[in-house]
Amino acid sequence: MEGVSVRRLQQGDDVAEFSCDVPELEAYLREYAREGEAGRYSSTFVAIKDEKVVGFATVTADMLFRGRVNTDGFAPHQSLPIMLLTHIAVETRLQKQGIGSELMATVLQQVPHMAEMPGCLGLFLDSRQQSMVFYEKLGFVPMEPKDAEYRPMFMERGAIEGLLEAP
Repeated sequence: MEGVSVRRLQQGDDVAEFSCDVPELEAYLREYAREGEAGRYSSTFVAIKDEKVVGFATVTADMLFRGRVNTDGFAPHQSLPIMLLTHIAVETRLQKQGIGSELMATVLQQVPHMAEMPGCLGLFLDSRQQSMVFYEKLGFVPMEPKDAEYRPMFMERGAIEGLLEAP
């Protein structure tokens, strides 16, 4: 979307007016995102338009147990390092205008960087059922188990690197 930039959350960013119609996501951004940044246990990227936060995505390091994804070519550990997308939201009035895609592009760009240090097999997320088509278009693969509201999804690092290299 034109006029939108994505960067890390900063101390002075005003998030009080952010509204995505999901109270849990709004509360996370207002109450906990800065804490994760300060403690360096999560990273929150914000979409900025007209100097206002209009979207955000938060990632953290996590582990995925062997057997959940194809681990051919990886050491035989019981768990493997991944990046976990914990939260993503766009203001209701600006949804379906490309801001979520810009946030996801920024998140996907972090996976190769993470792979250089502690390692990273790929990006994992829990998708709401109504958001699955968005993630599938990006290349995420649905995983088991699924429930009525959320579905685990995963994109391997090789697929991410291929997506980032594409013109």
